[in-house]
Formats: sequence, C-alpha cells, structure tokens
Amino acid sequence: MRWYKKRDVKDGEISHPADGEQWKNFDRRYPSFAQEIRNIRLGLATDGFNPFGPTGKKTYSVWPVVIVVYNLPPSMCMKKPYMFMTDIVPGPNSIGKYINVCLRPLIDELKILWNTGVKTYDQSLKQNFTMRAAIMWTISDYLAMSMISGWSGKGKMGCQVCLGSVQGFQLKYCGKRSFYGTNRIFLESNDPLHQKSNLFDKEERRLFRGRLSGEGVKELLDGLVFPPPGKTNSKARSVGYGEEHHWTHVPIFYELPYWSSHSLRYSIDIMHTEKNVFENIFFTIVNAAKSKDHKKARADCKHFGMLPHLWIDEKGKSPKAPYSLTRKQHEEIRLAGPAYWHWIYPIERLLGKLKQKVDNKARVEGSIAERYMEEEILNICSFYFASDTIHNKVRRNEVLFDVQNSENLEVFKYPFQSVGKEGTRYMSDDERELAEEYVLLNSPEVQPYLRKYQDRVMRQRPEITPQALDRIVKSRFKTWFKQKVDKDEVEGPRFRDLLEGPILKVMTFETCQVNGYKFSTKYASGSGIVVKGNLHGNNLDYYGQLQEIIRLIYQGCNHVYLFKCIWFDSVGNDVRINKNRVITIDMTSRLKSNEIFILASQASQVYYAPSVLDPKAKIYTVVKSKSRPIDESIVAQNDIEDAFQEDRSNASTSFSLFVDFAQYGQIPFIRREEEE
Repeated sequence: MRWYKKRDVKDGEISHPADGEQWKNFDRRYPSFAQEIRNIRLGLATDGFNPFGPTGKKTYSVWPVVIVVYNLPPSMCMKKPYMFMTDIVPGPNSIGKYINVCLRPLIDELKILWNTGVKTYDQSLKQNFTMRAAIMWTISDYLAMSMISGWSGKGKMGCQVCLGSVQGFQLKYCGKRSFYGTNRIFLESNDPLHQKSNLFDKEERRLFRGRLSGEGVKELLDGLVFPPPGKTNSKARSVGYGEEHHWTHVPIFYELPYWSSHSLRYSIDIMHTEKNVFENIFFTIVNAAKSKDHKKARADCKHFGMLPHLWIDEKGKSPKAPYSLTRKQHEEIRLAGPAYWHWIYPIERLLGKLKQKVDNKARVEGSIAERYMEEEILNICSFYFASDTIHNKVRRNEVLFDVQNSENLEVFKYPFQSVGKEGTRYMSDDERELAEEYVLLNSPEVQPYLRKYQDRVMRQRPEITPQALDRIVKSRFKTWFKQKVDKDEVEGPRFRDLLEGPILKVMTFETCQVNGYKFSTKYASGSGIVVKGNLHGNNLDYYGQLQEIIRLIYQGCNHVYLFKCIWFDSVGNDVRINKNRVITIDMTSRLKSNEIFILASQASQVYYAPSVLDPKAKIYTVVKSKSRPIDESIVAQNDIEDAFQEDRSNASTSFSLFVDFAQYGQIPFIRREEEE
C-alpha cells in the first residue's frame, strides 16, 4: 500500500496517477489525508453486460460496480484478485437516473472511510493504524457516464464539458446530432482563426462560459428541483430540461465531502473511445459497409453548405475524400496519469469472468454474487498459506532472484531460467577468448576500474583515437586488473573466479526466460534481439538474431549466461527509420564485427515482420516487444514473508479458519453508524 510513495520517480515523467495534477492537488487540499501514505486512493468503474451473451435471445443488462486500488504496484493494481465488486446494479433494463439507489450503501461506507476511517492492521510493520479512503474518479464509457454523472449525453446538449453552453443541431438526412462549426466558440475573440467564418457555422448560438468546477456544478444542482423517484415519475424531468440543462438527477457522489474539489471526476474510458473512433475512421477510409461517409452524410453537407468538395455531383456520384489521421494528447493524461491506470480493459476482462459465473439463468444477480463471494473467501484464505497461491505466484516470463547469493558478482547471479531441451558442447579457443573478454568488460562491478584504466591511458596518450583505445583495453586491461586483484587493491566479491575465465565445456539451451521476455532459437518470433550499444561515444541500437543460448561455467560453481548472435548492419544504411518512426532492416546485411556474444541480461526482444505486399522481400519491419513488468522487487520463494498462519492474531489468542455462514442467516443487516 506504500509502493506509490517508495517508487523511483523521474522528473517530468508521468508513470503513475500520483504524478498527475489531480493527485497532487488533492494532497495539497487535504494534507491530513496525504500524511498517512497508507490511506487508500480508489477508482470506481462500471459497465453493463448481457449475461446471456451477445447471441442470447433475451435482452438483459447487469451493471457490476468495481473498485480498484491505486496504492498497489502495477503487478497488482487492476488485476482480478485486487479488484473488488462492491455492488451489482440489477437488470433486466438499465436503471438510468435511479442508480443512486443502488450506490447508496457504497457511498455510506465511503463517507465513513473518509470522515472517521477504520482500524486496520499493517502486516508489514506489525502495527495498527486508522485507514481512510477516497474515490479519485470514476471510469466508464459515455453511456454509463450519463448515469453516474447525472448529465444526459443524448441530444443537442449532450456535451459534458460545456454543460449546454454549446448546442448542436439535428442533421436533416442522417437524423443525428452534430456540433459541426460550433467549436469557434472555444476560440478567443482575437484569435486569427476566429475571423475565418467560412470554416465555422455562421450563427454563434451561445457564449461558452467555460468548464465548470466541481463547486460550480454543485451550486448549479442545488438550484434545481428534481421529481421524486418512482415508476410514476420515470419520465418526469426537472424544470428547464432540454432547454437550459440536461440534468436528470443529482449525482450521489456529491455527498462525499471531497468530490466537488476534483478537477477530473468522470474519466471517459479510453478502450471504448479508441475502439469507436478507430472503427469509424478505419471503415470510412476503406469505404466499408460501416463507413460514416455515405450518401446521407454527403446530402447533409450540401444542405448545410459544408465541405462543397464532398457534395454529390449531378450524376449521383460521391467525390473521393482526402482523409488523414492525427495524434492528440488527451487532457486526462495530465490530470490522472497514464491511460492504463484508468481504462476499462481490466474491468471488461472481469466482466467476462462474471458472465461465466451465471449458472442460474433465472437468478442472474444472485448467481454472480454467490460465486464472487466464494472466490473472495478463497482469495483471503490463501494469504494464510505459504504455498504458491494467486497472490505470490511467479508471473509469466518472470524469474525469481536468489538472495542467498547476494554478495556474488551480478553476472553470476542475474535471474535466468532455461526452458526445454538442453545440450552440451565445447567452445573453440577463439570463442572462449571472445566470451571471456566480453563478460569481463561488461560486468557492472568491473566498470569503475575499466573507466579508471581508460582515463589512465588517455592521460598518457591524449591524442589516442577511440578505435585505438578499444584495442588497448581489449589487449591489456585484463593483465592490469589482475595485478590489482592480486595485490588486494580491488574490493569486490569473487573477482578471481571471473579472471580465471570459463572452461571450454558449455551448456546450450533452446529457450530461456530473462528480462521479462521468452527467447528461443527454435522459433523466429522469439529470436529477434536488440541491444543498446555505444559506437565511439554515440548510442546506437544493434539489431540481431539469436543463434545460441550458452551457459559459461566458472570456478566456484558460478555461471554466466550469454547469447550468441548474428548482427545486422546498424552502422550503414541497412537499418532505416522513416518519418513515422517505423524501423526497417535489411535481413541480408551483416555487421563487420567479431563481437558475437552479449550478456543475456542486456537483451531486449524484437520481432522482424515481413512485408505484407512482398513476403519474400529482404526488407523487414522491426516490431519492438514489451516485456512483462519486472520493475518491482522479485525475491526467491525462501525469502518471502512468513505465511499468515504463523502470525499471532492481535485480536485473540486463537482462531479457526472455518466460518459457519449459516449462523448469520437470521441476523438483519444494520448501518455502520448504528454499529458505532
């Protein structure tokens, strides 16, 4: 829960919601809450789904309400065991403006967690503390945002930013609402673009009053009167609806004391947005059946005097339209941090799991709730066992770090896992010399002495070239460094084992896991290599192909893992980067170098994709792979914290894991305030 505060933060880089402006503003406004770093920052996500599947004959909509915890590291946050379904909005139809009724128990608990907090036991520090919590924002698509924000996204006043300041109009032929030409209102009056009236609608419908703050919205809502809930008033609206505003109800989140202070209260889900925008643009560009560029759209252009170059001609033909894509940085990133912390992909995966829990089609919500509680009980109980569970299992392509050899050289202890077929062979004398030289010159503990030796040579020979310096280092550094070690002028573990070099016999592997990747010499998809290099002071990416995975054997039962590779010519013109930052490479080119080895710890993975137009062409596209997250501490199983069953409870001297839930069958639920 303290990870977000203890992590490494780079200036000017937004890698977590804590780096966003909203988190920082919240800390400044509520310093007592920010002082306890174990206080929880939450996100609330909801989306509807049909439990009977997309092909189901029955129309049904269930809306789970899920809480995510932003204190957790990326390996845990927004993962299934750590997302909590706190509520299920029942079907069969969307509940619409009456969602406040279903959110009432959750909001009551959130108010308690903010005002007084709850006593909580910190397992890592072995102490109790008062834990408080706050909702930072909600995550939903545009439809769900209309429900939870209270502002209807339908019609000519559907914009949730300007809240009715800018009104759209209805298209004559398509029948949909359009805001074309209204964005002139957002420009300053002295803006040169503001004077180009041909680019905008001729009529200025209303002055833009700016984005309202949370306090401004709350004040506006306090002045409106809404009809009471109930079926008889399901279609009733407050005075001025559709003309002055689009409020359907007062959002229940404004009962939270801090909610109106948020700059970003409702985060539009990026997943649905990018999917819908991509589909609309893509199908329009390729002129597919789902294209938005159809005859009705062209007729609307002519009716409203827009885009004359797209009007249908006298023969009934539609002129071809020039389209292009642009990049845009969203405001949400600045406020809430990187997109993957507040998109709904993990929530959608959770909804897919919930859909599988519907065993009783006649009681959908009860079936989901029952199975979900069973899983939650098992998840909690798994904390009390030291064996592998969902909470401590090794993630895909991760390798545990053995802390027992923590005093050894890094090249001897770097996490590495071989997979599949193994073999043995003997290196040639030239291979052994190249491997020994590369391991020595690239060992992290040797680097300070290597720089010291280079400085010594450059002082003696100021005119020396980088090429000559490299030759001297490769031929003489080992002798100089060995003398230092023999005279005990070097402090460090097992340098003598490193200087003795490896034996000729090596182990070979087909597949391995390292750095969060899975490399393979058997399949082309796992053999692409890229390594950061330095060519006479210039940083350069070297691209190659993995030929062999080797384990060198040193004295003292030490091992070093190397990749033997062929390298493409990155120095010449065989590796190119076009204006769109797409990297292409000539697969027939070869780099003239005898450095055929790299440390496995230095390798990153790429995939070489053949041309779609000509699969037999020698020019391939470089697609960089993304490793599994390995930026958090990874320790061996024998170094994990003791299992909970070995801890003494601070509440009682003994306890039982068996809980008889039948005894609670006749006890009515009571509110938290009444308990206290």
